[in-house]
Amino acid sequence: MQQFKISTEGIDKIISNARLRTILTCLIGLTAGVVIFANNSQDKEGTTASLPFIIPFLLAVAVWAYLRGIKRQKALLATFTIVVNDHTISRQQLNTTPVLIDRNDIKEIIKDKKGNLVIKGAKRENFINVPAQIDHFAELETILHQIKPISERNPYSIIERYPLLAGLIAVALMLSVYLSSNKIVVGITGALLLAIMTWSFINVQRNPHIDDKIKKRFYFVLLVMASILATMIMKLGGYMGY
Repeated sequence: MQQFKISTEGIDKIISNARLRTILTCLIGLTAGVVIFANNSQDKEGTTASLPFIIPFLLAVAVWAYLRGIKRQKALLATFTIVVNDHTISRQQLNTTPVLIDRNDIKEIIKDKKGNLVIKGAKRENFINVPAQIDHFAELETILHQIKPISERNPYSIIERYPLLAGLIAVALMLSVYLSSNKIVVGITGALLLAIMTWSFINVQRNPHIDDKIKKRFYFVLLVMASILATMIMKLGGYMGY
């Protein structure tokens, strides 16, 4: 049996590679929230006057959440382990559902342009992501190549390839729902947004690579969806004045 882990330097590199995308996502979400709050407020003047206090507070909360998230991510990556034995390949990680693939069930092993590997099993949800920063990567790659030839292509969906663009589209749809007075626009954008959020929620809950705490916290999305649906009903039913 052989085990492969990620070193401290590798963990720092993984986090660093995702830092800009994470910060931009937080800023976009924060900006959209402030815009929606300010627009829907009954007291426009009072809300505008309070923004110099609200925005720094929200930024402070965002920074706190970001740093806390980084700490949690480091703890998870420190326990990330690929185990290879004569019959199976598995991935183990703290607070995360283990993934085990029988060697005979490996359908494909893919290497992306950044050097990361994806080991795909018989079922769609049965896969293992192997970061290029894992220790003894060349040795692991050689072992995997002996099991199944490694192909080089992009193994990710469009949303996974362009997460920032997907986030911008979701924010644009949300702004349309909350800010538009056109019933057609509200109906179309609201339906698309609810469909995207439903798909996202289901995929997060099914994904074995997302830790259990994140899955539980993601139920907050259901409250957001309820708010969107309520706003759509009020606007489309003419219960909300424009």
